[in-house]
Amino acid sequence: MAKVEFYIPTRGSPHSLARYLACAEAHKHGTTAREVTREPVTLARNQATRMFLKTDATHMLMVDDDTVIMTRDTIGRLLALDADIAAGLVPWWDGGVGLILNAQREPNVWLRPWPTGTFAVHHVGTAIMMIARPVFELIEWPWFQWRESRAGDYQGEDLDFCRKAREKGCSIMVDAAVIGDHFKTIPLTAMCPPLPEDGDFYFRDYTKPIDLPRVDGDDAD
Repeated sequence: MAKVEFYIPTRGSPHSLARYLACAEAHKHGTTAREVTREPVTLARNQATRMFLKTDATHMLMVDDDTVIMTRDTIGRLLALDADIAAGLVPWWDGGVGLILNAQREPNVWLRPWPTGTFAVHHVGTAIMMIARPVFELIEWPWFQWRESRAGDYQGEDLDFCRKAREKGCSIMVDAAVIGDHFKTIPLTAMCPPLPEDGDFYFRDYTKPIDLPRVDGDDAD
């Protein structure tokens, strides 16, 4: 029987423990929740992993402290994927407009609009991520780390973790019905020119891929 532990890497942000505990109650597998406060977040993720490996749990469910789980049966749905890494989807919002989702089916192209069903991905963020114990036995420490090139391009610790897991042959799956609400909003429109009167603005075309400056694998110096 699967045994899942929640880990919430936090930098002091509020989060909805009530929703996490509701998920644990729905799962009925002796789920526990632990908050790990470290700065920067890579230290919190690595410390959470050390704590997890000292338990007899089979899976770690990592939930970011700026994400609220909206799907009550999250644990059961992620376990049902039977993947090394299983995750839900979280949108990045700007003023109520869904910009992109935190997963990539192909490198450097973030998902949008919202998909359906379950599917394999190239990368996914750690906002709602379940990791099977064997993954941490395949990946060497540090499990989570930033990668930055001399040109200033970077790859966040969550995407770097997916890269290392993928190179070890691990499966990465997403269930589009597992949803999180990302409430650390970024006021992108505040950095843009005023909207024209006819509303002709680049957000109207947000179904097209965004070319993001990411590095992958050995491209980072």
